[in-house]
Amino acid sequence: MPAESAAGPWPLLRQARDGRWIALDSPADLYIIMIMPKLVDHGAQRRRIAEAAIDAIAESGLDRVRLVDVARAVEATTGTITHYFDGKDAMLTVALDRVAERLIAGLERLEAGSLVEAAALALPLGAGGRRDWQVWLSFWGRAIASPELAAVHNRYYARLRTLLVEAIRRDQASGGIDRSLDAGEAADAVITAVDGLGVRASLDPGAWPASRQRALLRSLLEPLLVPRSQPRKPRRRKAR
Repeated sequence: MPAESAAGPWPLLRQARDGRWIALDSPADLYIIMIMPKLVDHGAQRRRIAEAAIDAIAESGLDRVRLVDVARAVEATTGTITHYFDGKDAMLTVALDRVAERLIAGLERLEAGSLVEAAALALPLGAGGRRDWQVWLSFWGRAIASPELAAVHNRYYARLRTLLVEAIRRDQASGGIDRSLDAGEAADAVITAVDGLGVRASLDPGAWPASRQRALLRSLLEPLLVPRSQPRKPRRRKAR
């Protein structure tokens, strides 16, 4: 049995590099190593998880998303996911929020006279836009039977309409758009045009490159959003 140490009946020991245990002469020879906890940016972690959920929805569909797949994508555990989100539905709702924010981001930085160009930024013009539209449309299908999700969609549509109405009225005040045009009806026309093009381009991206989407959006909206001094061009009917 080891001899009694100054600290009491049991000796203080340390392990040498060769594996042997060596008795310490006094407690002063004992070193304590403190490991500081890793600092985590919780906001950034929530964003990483939400983006991983967006990727999972776009790849597998809304109904097939699993917490374990999202956790694996961010190199975490499902416990980490539920630490930041109150279950799968809460995580998916935040994913929808991030997609919706990106879709309307261009209109929040709208400059005078650039309404059509800003609206085009909401279209699925590239890989990121197509991914966001796949998520948006996935939630569309579920919102048909879910009043809660329908309310989320309608809230974003209302916000988008408000931004458009404000932009149209600014252009009307500066003479860029005919002042007799009903701003609310014009805003609805912009939303409807973007929605229609977004659906077509999401379902058949090969047939709807960015250039075609932009060109058709201009042809739909520019005749509507013109100054009074520029008469609206009548639509040409194709000969049968």
